Amino acid sequence: QELGLSDTPITALPESLGQLASLQELGLSDTPITALPESLGQLKSLRALYLSDTQITALPESLGQLTSLKELYLSRTQITALPAWIGALPALQKLDLAGLTLPALPRSLALRGLPFVDDDKNFIFIRDREVNLHNVTLTEQELSVFLETPELISSLYKDQVQVPECRVIFLGDGDSGKTYTIRRIQNGGKKESEENPYPTKETPGVEIADWHVIRDGGDLDLHFWDFGGQEILHSMHRCFLTDQTCYVVTVKSRETKGTNRARYWLRNIRAFAPNSPILLYVNCWENDNGRRCIDEPQLLDDFKDLNIVNVVYVSAKEAEDTDFSEKLMKPLIDMAAASEGCRRTVNRRWVEVRNAIARESRPVDGKGRHYLTRERYHEICQEAGVEDENAPALLTYFNALGVCFSYHRDEEDNELNNYKLLNPVWLTNAVYAIIEEGMAHAQEGRISLASIQQMLGHQEPDSLIVRDAAGREIVKSYRRTMPGLVYQKRECQYVIDVAAARNLCYREADGTLFFPALCTNNTPAEALENPEDYPQHIEYLLQYEYLPDSVVHQLIIRCRKADLTVNHCWLRGMILGSMDAHKAIVRMDGDEGLRIEVWSKPDRPAYELFELLRREILQVNKSLNLNARELIVDGRSQLPVEDLLPAARDKAYVYCGGKKILAEKLLGQFYENWTIQFMRVEENGVITVPILPRTFHARSKDNQNLRKALYKAYNGYCPYCGKPIPEMQDMQVDHILPQEYVELPELSEYVSYLDQRGFDVKKPDYVENYFPSHRDCNGKKSNHVDPYALLFWHQFAASRAPTVLRLIETYKKANKE
Repeated sequence: QELGLSDTPITALPESLGQLASLQELGLSDTPITALPESLGQLKSLRALYLSDTQITALPESLGQLTSLKELYLSRTQITALPAWIGALPALQKLDLAGLTLPALPRSLALRGLPFVDDDKNFIFIRDREVNLHNVTLTEQELSVFLETPELISSLYKDQVQVPECRVIFLGDGDSGKTYTIRRIQNGGKKESEENPYPTKETPGVEIADWHVIRDGGDLDLHFWDFGGQEILHSMHRCFLTDQTCYVVTVKSRETKGTNRARYWLRNIRAFAPNSPILLYVNCWENDNGRRCIDEPQLLDDFKDLNIVNVVYVSAKEAEDTDFSEKLMKPLIDMAAASEGCRRTVNRRWVEVRNAIARESRPVDGKGRHYLTRERYHEICQEAGVEDENAPALLTYFNALGVCFSYHRDEEDNELNNYKLLNPVWLTNAVYAIIEEGMAHAQEGRISLASIQQMLGHQEPDSLIVRDAAGREIVKSYRRTMPGLVYQKRECQYVIDVAAARNLCYREADGTLFFPALCTNNTPAEALENPEDYPQHIEYLLQYEYLPDSVVHQLIIRCRKADLTVNHCWLRGMILGSMDAHKAIVRMDGDEGLRIEVWSKPDRPAYELFELLRREILQVNKSLNLNARELIVDGRSQLPVEDLLPAARDKAYVYCGGKKILAEKLLGQFYENWTIQFMRVEENGVITVPILPRTFHARSKDNQNLRKALYKAYNGYCPYCGKPIPEMQDMQVDHILPQEYVELPELSEYVSYLDQRGFDVKKPDYVENYFPSHRDCNGKKSNHVDPYALLFWHQFAASRAPTVLRLIETYKKANKE
């Protein structure tokens, strides 16, 4: 019934394998197999086929006859297209496509009704029905559509048309010649003249320009996005760096650190759009050859995981027309024509909506508004024949295209009643103005809404008076992306809503706004001193290949939202405290390290604050698609945590700070012993830690607010079986750890851990101990067979508890109103 060949060196299967009439599971993962025999189609009893991490390039047609196949795992294979019959497999319930590059998903699969998910398999609940699209690339479809509603997926396949257009984002430092280059491209590659000069000033924020390309293989519409090089605004720019986009990384040849600057921007792309095509463009100053500017072989080797399609050297200012056209414009057109964006096929009605949004949110000659209301957007959808229920989901697709920028869902993924579709240039211009002008109005990063309204409500000044690091007044020239633009008071609120939603700012209780980017760049003296009244001290380093300043900015805001006491902030760090028991300093260590130091009183372990901090950092890393190597620091010693974990489990000693110490004891300064037992190192080097409850929130399981919150927090699904619960009244609330199970010997250590934190085994009525459940799952207790499964479910419920508690408060407030 089961044949497990995974992790063996087997290279081929015999045709006779098809005679195993009773075979139910066949495991071939992590083998060098390149093809499957046609006879596998005879395995009428086969329920699960594991092919992940093999060299298989295609599935034989005979597999379409596997009428009992429920689970098919194809992740990280060499398969480049899915057959049409895959969605017609009558019993198929689970399909893993993680890591594949495909032109499109077949219609049969898309309309099958299986939920599409993006799962990295870290702390998920095991679903019985799913198609996993983690790290999947679709070259002819927009991947984000498949993570939306089934109705939207279905409508994608109706009345399809090809849309030969894409975004081309120019990235590079200020004064690298991006704007000048774009203008010359738009003018057919001709040199500038006295009658037609090209701009040379640095672009503030972002500008968008269109270019229609007439070519034999079919015309293209390219949309150039010209990002300014101001580093302080890079966190805003990343809101728009997405796949389905082409990138031009621009480096000027007179830049002595050209390789490092190219590396900086390539790391940006790797973090936010790793599958996109890239053109590396060296703008040669005074027509030199530019070859000394960058170390091309080293860059191509360091970023071989990226799709760098070409490296070009040409002078935007001095090159002759033919030379400029051949060396830059032709490679750029070829890259765009071959890109996913220009091969995309979508529903014709979506194109009509997209064109209407672009038309109405980009005023002509200063007339009109730079945004659309929710009501107007729904009207446009109705006029184009797009169903009303698909309108919110379709915005995800339009955001990815750069047509608009909208924040239309809250933290619980509910559609907001009142949202706007904003012109990206209009939005970025406002944020740029706040950051530039706000430095003169902010106090320790805090600025009033009235000040923002004042800044955006008048014509931009010719100059600003700001203070340098020594406090001296200096005059700074300044202009906005859209000169003469004035924002009304209500429009300022639209900008703030987006900034808050993207963790660019935080709303204070008194109504003021905190922007980390408006903090001083000076490290406070307090951060350079060791506090004498906190005798215990630990130090930790997260080492990034690339560390943007937005990591610290988002961390500051996440800590404030999590009610961690943030005492002081500056541009690259912060100081935290915790009920006078702990003090912590988090700061950037150069451009690649984030250093955490925690001090604590004798009776309070430092890990109490450290674990909370680290958890927030990992959430920021996940949101920005960044990984970091984790090191424990003691003097000059820096020990990788991934090496300490196996040493701790083997009760081995390590040398740290010139001393010999048990690895388990060293880790124990940063993590509780129970936590260490469940830490593990993932393939990408990230160390995952289970989320263990620290405090328990008592709630009656019959409370209606709790029931509604549980149903909503789990999206109406039963975690145990992964199947939907039709209505809330059909849901039963299950105690994960009821009294009779906490007495199991295998759980004694965990129960002791919980008991120390206030878990009452006699009456375990806590939010952290509840799951929404089907009647059968709750009654049969099939989920309780394995004690370690209980532990897993309890920790997973603890991870969802903050969401449940937030929802309870929301429902309470709504009831009062």
